[in-house]
Amino acid sequence: IAWTQRKAPIKYGKIDASQIAMKTYDADTTAEAVVLCNFGIISVERVGDTRKYRFKHHKRIKILKESGFHYGKIEVPYVHYQGRERLSFIKAQVFSLSGQIHELSKKDLFFDKVNEYWTLAKAALPNIEIGSLIEFRYEIVSENITELREWQFQEEIPTIYSELHVSYPDFFAYNYLFQGGEYMKRMDDGDVIILKGDNGTIKLGDGWFIMENAVAMKDPERFITTMDDYVAKIRFQLNTYYNTSHLSTWEKLAEELHYNSSFGEQYTKKRNYKKLLEAVLPLVPNGVTQKKKAEFLNKDFSINN
Repeated sequence: IAWTQRKAPIKYGKIDASQIAMKTYDADTTAEAVVLCNFGIISVERVGDTRKYRFKHHKRIKILKESGFHYGKIEVPYVHYQGRERLSFIKAQVFSLSGQIHELSKKDLFFDKVNEYWTLAKAALPNIEIGSLIEFRYEIVSENITELREWQFQEEIPTIYSELHVSYPDFFAYNYLFQGGEYMKRMDDGDVIILKGDNGTIKLGDGWFIMENAVAMKDPERFITTMDDYVAKIRFQLNTYYNTSHLSTWEKLAEELHYNSSFGEQYTKKRNYKKLLEAVLPLVPNGVTQKKKAEFLNKDFSINN
């Protein structure tokens, strides 16, 4: 197995008294909740007769204000299409200030089929109050070994500690794409890359990735279109398998999109745009190339909302 396995930073059900007693987060007293620990494991392994990856996720959140009660709602998305992903299990519990423990009941777990590809496992944890500590974990088995599950170190509330472990057989090779360290100071420690900045501290090791004291990614400025482009996160793409390249070229990608049932095949069906063609074609110059026709339509036509 490639990359060293590390000890998990969190154990289900084992809660420090200081976490229960916590009333505010000193680094951000405006926080309505704080992620105490977010831990994930991705392992590419043999499942039956095929190679799949197993994603284990364990998260612990402290509720600090009434406005943070909605963090007691759990949502776990996975791809049900053609059985490509399977939710193996999900467990959750709430620790109250009085020491009571309320566990998630199976009857409170629902499965919302968002579309023909995605399902959302949803649950609202019981007895949420100011000071509650929420803990949940789940496991997903996926066939998509070409692109492993993305891991986000930051979210809209502060995260004290986030760690991801990744392992796979040595005849696999993955590229990892990290976002979020562009404006941080790099201070390496041996083989470990350390990045420090206003957003927190990041450590990138051999099969493990950590971010400590990550600040909340709050409402974006009006000129920022999506916060997803700015949060610290990491994703993985299969590079080689038994020394055979699996990274696509632009030409191959264009061909795949052309024949994709949800993309290219849709614009080859004339019934999807018959009326548009009848209205537009008389305006298109005759005797020009397909490229010139496309340029004409792109330049001189707009969509009325």
